[in-house]
Amino acid sequence: MKTVKCAPGVEVCTEAVGAVETIHGQFSVAVRGCGSGIPGKNDRGLDLYGILAFIQLQQCSQDRCNTKLNLTSRGLNPAGNESAYQPNGVECYSCVGLSRKECQGRAPPVVSCYNASDHFYKGCFDGNVTLTAANVTVSLPVRGCVQDEFCTRDSATGPGFTLSGSCCQGSRCNSDLRNKTYFSPQFPPLVLLPPPRSTTLAPNKSLVIPNISDTSEMC
Repeated sequence: MKTVKCAPGVEVCTEAVGAVETIHGQFSVAVRGCGSGIPGKNDRGLDLYGILAFIQLQQCSQDRCNTKLNLTSRGLNPAGNESAYQPNGVECYSCVGLSRKECQGRAPPVVSCYNASDHFYKGCFDGNVTLTAANVTVSLPVRGCVQDEFCTRDSATGPGFTLSGSCCQGSRCNSDLRNKTYFSPQFPPLVLLPPPRSTTLAPNKSLVIPNISDTSEMC
């Protein structure tokens, strides 16, 4: 890799590895360069409804010190053998490491969901993963099978790393949920009621107030 001179105010050298895994595959990204913040190392894992994300972030303050992480072996542990599981009848569009152009609408490949390790994958997910390190931001779409069928727009965030998206119920329902919010059918809908009508007294009639001085309880 080439050596770059960091600009004033960018006081650390940074390297980061981020990986995302669904039940049908995984992908990873790596970044190295100048950054900001404090020196140190931060490893963090995220789980969003069965989609796993992991980031290793290391920052240091000496020249060319950001060579500690192995950027060539940056994947998660290999995914399980999905051929050993029986499909549960739900199908979802899957984007694992595809570009945004390849992950548009109904273009991505369709995968069959299955249940694994006592977890039921009967929902479809459409979201995004973002890695920010060394003054560089990498953003990729993520789709696949998840454990929740009704999650609204949700996210999991670590240092320089965000995994966000929505879930839905029904085969191939995750063709495009990025700009939508879904509510669980288990909750009653909110209904906008009309404003109450104002009440006025009719002319030439008096308002009678009952005597409650002898009442022992009032509600």
